[in-house]
Amino acid sequence: MKKILFFLSLLFIAFTSCVDEVTVDPEDDEEEYIDENEEENEEEENITNNWQLYATITGDEEGWGYYYDQNIVSNEEGKTYVLYRPQYSNTGGDNGYVAVITDSAEYTIEEFTPAVYGTFNMIETEMYQNTPYVAYFAYDNGYPEIIVKEKQGNSWTAVGGEVVGDYCDDEFDFAIGPNKDLFVAFGETNQQFDAVGKLTVRKYSNDTWTTLGQNQFSDSLASYLQLAVGSNNIPYVFYREVENTAEKDIRNTVVEYFDGSQWEKCGDYISTSENIVSMSIVVMNNVPYIAYSDLDAGKSYIKYWEGDAWNDLSLSLPYMINTKLQVFNNELYVGFNNGDDSNNIAIQKFTDSGIRVFDKDGIQLLVHGVEGFDFTVTSKGIFLLDRSSSKVIYHPF
Repeated sequence: MKKILFFLSLLFIAFTSCVDEVTVDPEDDEEEYIDENEEENEEEENITNNWQLYATITGDEEGWGYYYDQNIVSNEEGKTYVLYRPQYSNTGGDNGYVAVITDSAEYTIEEFTPAVYGTFNMIETEMYQNTPYVAYFAYDNGYPEIIVKEKQGNSWTAVGGEVVGDYCDDEFDFAIGPNKDLFVAFGETNQQFDAVGKLTVRKYSNDTWTTLGQNQFSDSLASYLQLAVGSNNIPYVFYREVENTAEKDIRNTVVEYFDGSQWEKCGDYISTSENIVSMSIVVMNNVPYIAYSDLDAGKSYIKYWEGDAWNDLSLSLPYMINTKLQVFNNELYVGFNNGDDSNNIAIQKFTDSGIRVFDKDGIQLLVHGVEGFDFTVTSKGIFLLDRSSSKVIYHPF
């Protein structure tokens, strides 16, 4: 008996020694993060099985069913907000709605805009100190406009009036700075119903919308706009230039930042491929990070701007679609659908030691390439919205 126990103990020591020596191989297609700390190892083994169904928003509510723009934000007070616009509303028109989910996974439906602006095409959401904000594109008597609202008590209240001075196309992005300054980037056009415009960024501060730099500052027409703001209140825009508005031939991919007086490019073009998709940008520790996929090359990239150059994260990434970057507690997260299987969602956190993978597992989602998903990170965990099945799933920390 003693010999058997001694032999088993030797096997155990050999096994644990092998585990301690496991490292992240950048060449591996499927990265796995294993920490040396035993407690974190135990957590890591079960990390893909910890997803829980948080809420399912049913078709019995206002217009949910087939819907257009959907975004999710959560605060530290235990509320999750899913903002969406249905194709068909029970009350008629193109109203915008919010499903407010509590910790108990119960939810209520609120209306953040009535159908007075006509059809609106895009919704963007942000959270600032537990207060949710929404920005959306609308037509007001035939003229395009961008509206920003914040949640005040039990109602959604417009902030700052109209953002657009004259005309704009239907692409924009929205971000909030560290001092509650609001930023909107949009394509400003020269006449009504132009398909694509040049890039303009406006900032709302001291009860006034002002243009940063000059209007229409981009060298060419701009599309696929992405906006992020650092803790130093410096905004960055990530976009693709458009060479021909009639055929919409896309060429260079660009990142620019506002230096206090004018817009400056971050180095050369990110890419000159005409088929860059799944673009996302965040700013962490005042360093911009971008993610994108190149259809021509069949590859995905995550890069950061440091030392006057774009640097690759030295990691092997799968081919990603519907990519989104998030920052929480100075840690970088990326969510994406695997390009080989659009039903496979993964959330990855990048650490000094490697990659921690939060795969979707155990809950059947119905993600389609066009609809995709959205996710947000709080101290409570990761909240993921499947835009096709109306499910919100949750991974606790």
